[in-house]
Amino acid sequence: MKEWIVDLYPKGGGFKTATRVFAANQSAALVTARKMNPNYNTGNVKPANP
Repeated sequence: MKEWIVDLYPKGGGFKTATRVFAANQSAALVTARKMNPNYNTGNVKPANP
């Protein structure tokens, strides 16, 4: 499991935020972030510890 930072954008407009997710790869991190934050659109995925 790696640690990923996923950018989140509110669906109704507003400021970008980010969440920290533990997942095996980038696509799994996106899926987890979408499940955890249903009112947000997902953006970039970056490793937390490059």
